[in-house]
Amino acid sequence: MAYKYRFGTKVRDQTWALEKLAAYRAGRGELPICVHCDQPVQIDQAWDVSHITVPRTFGGKSVGCGHRKCNQDDNTSVVIPAFSKAERVRKFNCGITGPGLGKHPMQGGRRSLLSKTFSHGVQPRLSSKQRHELFLQRRAIMPIEDAGEVSP
Repeated sequence: MAYKYRFGTKVRDQTWALEKLAAYRAGRGELPICVHCDQPVQIDQAWDVSHITVPRTFGGKSVGCGHRKCNQDDNTSVVIPAFSKAERVRKFNCGITGPGLGKHPMQGGRRSLLSKTFSHGVQPRLSSKQRHELFLQRRAIMPIEDAGEVSP
């Protein structure tokens, strides 16, 4: 018969056992201590394996038990802003200023002021309003300015 883990996975079971032992050795009781709020984590409470000192996004390996709410609050207030800033700095140093785009737009690309076509060559890129007006002019029998007037 296979072993059934108490908390769902081997990593969670090991983390719980190691943190429980560490709390007992430190004289803080028989329950693991939350790494964020320094309160004991009860068995019936929702808890996560949280990273200590170095977040997982930066390659942190040391883990401990933490209340799920405490861990989520720490992630939203500390980890995510730090990771976002690190990504911005990395992109700035690589020369990436847009989503996958460099400083100079590709000739004829979506950010370029020129549009390359198969039949008409290189032309200035039109805005969506200009393209719509051109479409209406080509489709209409009479010009747009005269469409509002009704002849008697």
